Amino acid sequence: MKILAKIISILFHPLFGFPYTFLMLLCLKPHWFSIRHFSEAGMLLILVVIYTCIIPMIAIGMMKFVGLIKSFELSEKTERILPLIVCLIFYLWMYINMKQDTSLPPAFLALLLSCIIAISLAFVINNWIKISLHALVMGAILAFWLKIRFGDSTSTDHYFRFTEDVVSSFHLNHWLSIWLFLCGLVMSSRLILSAHNRTEIYLGFVTGIVAILLGFSHWN
Repeated sequence: MKILAKIISILFHPLFGFPYTFLMLLCLKPHWFSIRHFSEAGMLLILVVIYTCIIPMIAIGMMKFVGLIKSFELSEKTERILPLIVCLIFYLWMYINMKQDTSLPPAFLALLLSCIIAISLAFVINNWIKISLHALVMGAILAFWLKIRFGDSTSTDHYFRFTEDVVSSFHLNHWLSIWLFLCGLVMSSRLILSAHNRTEIYLGFVTGIVAILLGFSHWN
């Protein structure tokens, strides 16, 4: 059971949350980005992966190499300080450079701002309690999709396009159901691994939701 919980924790590592969500947003709303299919946004997707995933991973690896952190799991509160600062810097860089781009939809910019808020809140809360970053990301992504589902378009606009010419029968309601299940799966995995207690997980989940609400309140 612990091996499965470990695999789930890796697959849904907090660093992967933004790229996952961005890719699915491209599949759901490619026209928001003035494209017909997510493959046409290849360069933007590459930049997102580099700045929100690859560079932070390299930075954390260097911190481990020089002894600034003990492990990649960041099991101690103090070990999270520098990685959170690195992530915050690159998310801020992306937001500052992209918010003036009129070709980018408000929902994408709101998500980016929400990530900055979430990281900032996690950084502050981490001084008192080891907030679950996994739960924070899962809660934020769930809140984001709920906002898209009920706040930005009609039900008929919520089908995903995974190929260039065909709109699939996969509806956002299906994705929400899957993601709700994944939220429970990931948070249960963190409990099984004894990485967090229930309070830390619940706090992370709620903080992620709050971050999305604050991010969208600025762009609405």
